[in-house]
Amino acid sequence: MARRWTAGLKNVLVVIVSLSCVAVTLEVATRVYSRFFFPRMMEMDDQLGWSHARNRQKTFVNEAGETILVRQNSLGLRGPEYDLSGSSNSTRVVVLGDSFTEAVQVSEGDSFSGRLQVLRPELQVLNAGVGGYSNVQEYVYLGLYGELLDPDIVLVAVYDNDLVDNCLSYYPSFGPRPYAVASTSGIEIVEELRTDDFGRFVLRLPFWNQLNQHSYFYSFLNSRVYQQFRAEEMRALNQAELRRIEACGQFEVMAGVLNLLDRRTRGLGAALRAVYIPSARDASAGLSEASDRFMAICAREGFRCLSLLEELHAAINGGTQVYFERDIHWTAAGHAVAAVAIADFLTAD
Repeated sequence: MARRWTAGLKNVLVVIVSLSCVAVTLEVATRVYSRFFFPRMMEMDDQLGWSHARNRQKTFVNEAGETILVRQNSLGLRGPEYDLSGSSNSTRVVVLGDSFTEAVQVSEGDSFSGRLQVLRPELQVLNAGVGGYSNVQEYVYLGLYGELLDPDIVLVAVYDNDLVDNCLSYYPSFGPRPYAVASTSGIEIVEELRTDDFGRFVLRLPFWNQLNQHSYFYSFLNSRVYQQFRAEEMRALNQAELRRIEACGQFEVMAGVLNLLDRRTRGLGAALRAVYIPSARDASAGLSEASDRFMAICAREGFRCLSLLEELHAAINGGTQVYFERDIHWTAAGHAVAAVAIADFLTAD
């Protein structure tokens, strides 16, 4: 009996060791492949949810078939290394935003941040946009890196979907994140990353949360296999969550987050500016209830804000393709339209 028990234990140990060796081999192989052929531009972050990996570059191919080189510097900002010594007399503008600001669909020079730098050479424009970010994450980011970046102006680029994202505790493609909750006394920023909601979108292996944060192979298996295989179910789950979030008091949350951003920005000795980016559908129609309500919040709270609805609508009516056909983001022409409007906005008295 004892011999059989010992033999069984040995077999179990052999299986465990064999599986561990296979897992380690797959992890190493995935990391090597990623390092040389498909660099990971994002990394998990205990406070922000995720952030740009530092000192990375990668080429993307946009919808038009153009190859775009995206580089992230030693601070994780898109673009070159910036002189943060304060020796320059330039007015420093830190641009916070999501994938519209990050702008991997166009070259650095064609992004609205890059064009703004050319249009207003007296400014030093830092592109701190990160794909998938909400305004809540931008608020947390400013708390973490605001003193280092030392801005004179903080420009927050608000896209249409931020109204929902501010209330959402996760992003299906990345992971959990800080979010906002409305209450009778205002809003509360929940900075502790909650895994329960996000856990419905991932392969639930033992220690899945740790694997999601640290394992390249798990990330590949989850995003390229598991989530693709369950794509319809994932889409239904996300839509149900978005319908629930619509009742979170999106505009009240937006007003609260802008107030917190303004307070944090003034604490850095800087001025807050906000620009609203409409969806392609709203820009084509020239009508946006969300834009109107956003600008009403700005007027009520005394914030300096700009909606790009009118400029983008005029460009579309003039025959300019400012959004890609399938990709929700701006083309280089769209960034050019935005840059001109933002340049005038930032330098207006």
